[in-house]
Amino acid sequence: MTEGNAKTEAWLKGIVANGVQKFENNVTIVNAINDGKLGIGLVNHYYWFEIAKEKGGAQNMKATQAFTSPGDPGSLVNVSAAGLTATNANNANAEKLIAFLLSVDSQTYFATETFEYPLLPGIPGPDGAPPLSSLQSPPVKLNDLSDLPGTQAMLRSVGLI
Repeated sequence: MTEGNAKTEAWLKGIVANGVQKFENNVTIVNAINDGKLGIGLVNHYYWFEIAKEKGGAQNMKATQAFTSPGDPGSLVNVSAAGLTATNANNANAEKLIAFLLSVDSQTYFATETFEYPLLPGIPGPDGAPPLSSLQSPPVKLNDLSDLPGTQAMLRSVGLI
């Protein structure tokens, strides 16, 4: 999105020309790399950490992680959010849920068990991951990523879905 549709489509065509393989999910990609069946894959970081934990630690992994340069489109940080509607009769319970999710215990759980970046200051991110503050997302507004039908059409046109 930072370079426009034409460059994005050209990049995707380049991936296809290089013999891209499709996998069911991020876990199978990491496992294929770890098993030596695949040289590189694009995944969300927390799947590598999940498999490393299952294998008894990073020292037991053949696959490694590499993070893209600050500002690179691959440095996009996915956002999870919660919101309340003013007309919801159950806002009190929803507010309790959000408070729970934003508690120190929950944020620590997300960082240590699901390997996601915590939102609260003072809680360290996943051990071995770069600090969230070092991941400079590209200059993309989230609203610019809302064209799912257009994205799917481009992926279909290059043969990726």
